Amino acid sequence: MWDLESFKEIKTLTNHTGQVNSVDFSSDSLKLASGSSDKSIILWDLNTFEEIKSLKKHTDTVNCVRFSPNSKYLVSGSSDFMLNVWNINDFRVFKQFTIENGSILTLCFSSDSKILVTGSTNKQINLWNMETFKPIKTLDGHTDSVTAVSYNPNGRMFASGSNDKTIKLWDSETFKEIRSLQSHQAQVSSLIFTLDGKILISGSLDTTVKIWGLTGFEDLKV
Repeated sequence: MWDLESFKEIKTLTNHTGQVNSVDFSSDSLKLASGSSDKSIILWDLNTFEEIKSLKKHTDTVNCVRFSPNSKYLVSGSSDFMLNVWNINDFRVFKQFTIENGSILTLCFSSDSKILVTGSTNKQINLWNMETFKPIKTLDGHTDSVTAVSYNPNGRMFASGSNDKTIKLWDSETFKEIRSLQSHQAQVSSLIFTLDGKILISGSLDTTVKIWGLTGFEDLKV
């Protein structure tokens, strides 16, 4: 952990026994979650930097963890094809979903916490209603594993990135593809929107970071 005023290391957390694949802060900044190849998720207290709880329900690598923006849930995706929804008050799984023939590589929430988006090795994007805990839609469009997803803060679209080197923009109401962005030369490994929702930033295994303007969907800078 790093202090962003002094740019000095605050603390090193070492309780995992395998590669750490994903980390996320709770929106109240009180907890940190980390997911690992050791099949566990660790919740950390950000005041003491001590482990609160080690969560062990997955049977394979934990690839992604995310707190809901309303801080009610922690969701984890794994190579065991399972999506677990954890109650962060009692640390129990109260909902579990199976992705057919797909390791879950990435996930994100809408800013209102009502929709969860997941991407998997089965090339599909799954959307889930987090009020009813029922599936909304399965989207096909990529030709390889979906490796990154991000929801625009304005709520009108979300983005997916893939091992097929493309980024796809999706309408969050109709779930139709708006645009396919093709500029990277390798897997798209990360995606994030700016807080005003006007710019999308993508990172790739081709060693580049690309900045996309969402008015004309042009590649602004490499």
